[in-house]
Amino acid sequence: MFTGIIECIGKVISSQRRGEVLAPTVEIPVDISDSRIGDSFSINGACLTAVGIGNKSISFEISRETLERTTLGSLRIGLPVNIERALRISDRLGGHFVTGHIDTIGDVIEVATSTETTRLRIRGGSGIAPYIVEKGSICIDGVSLTIGTCQEDVFFVHLIPHTLKNTTLQYLRAGSRVNLEADLIGKYVERFLSLRGLIQPKGNEIGKDLLQKFGFM
Repeated sequence: MFTGIIECIGKVISSQRRGEVLAPTVEIPVDISDSRIGDSFSINGACLTAVGIGNKSISFEISRETLERTTLGSLRIGLPVNIERALRISDRLGGHFVTGHIDTIGDVIEVATSTETTRLRIRGGSGIAPYIVEKGSICIDGVSLTIGTCQEDVFFVHLIPHTLKNTTLQYLRAGSRVNLEADLIGKYVERFLSLRGLIQPKGNEIGKDLLQKFGFM
C-alpha cells in the first residue's frame, strides 16, 4: 500500500530483457539502508518487488502482465521515474490509499501552463471512466492528485509548482502516456452496490450523484 506522495525521482541505470521479464535497476538518491529484498516500491505508480539492493540502487523484475498493463515496458537507461516506498503503519497518510495496481494507461491530451499552476487534460479510457469523480482522487504515474472537472473518460488535474519540481510530471507533454490508478473506494462501492442489485455495472453508473445518494460522499 502507498500514499501517492513521491519520495524522490530516481533514474534507470540499467535495463535487461530476460525472456518475458524486464529487469531494470534504478538509482535512488535517498537513504535506502533500511530497505530489504522483497520490499515493495512504487515505480511510476506500479508496485514492484525489490530483488536486489545496492548502495544507492534497487533492482526489479517486471512480469509480462505488468509490462502489458503499464508504461514500464518503455523503461530505458537514463529515464527518470517516480519512487515511493511502501506505507508503514506509523506513517502519515498524506495522499490517498494507493495499491500500486495500475488500472489503465492514460493519454495526455493537453498540458497548459500558467504562472501559478499547470493543468493536465487526460483521457483515461472507458474502463476507468466510472471511477473518475469531480474532486475525487486519482493516481497518475504514482502521484496522488485531485480530479478537477471531468466528462466521461476525460478529466483535468491541476499541478502546483512543488509537485512539478519533485515528480516526473514536469516532463509530460501532449501525447505522453501515463499510468492511472483510480481511487480504491469507488471500486468497492461499485462492487457493494452491484452485489445487492442496486446497479448493473456497465461502466457508467458510478458518479458523484450516486455516491452522495448512498452516503459515500
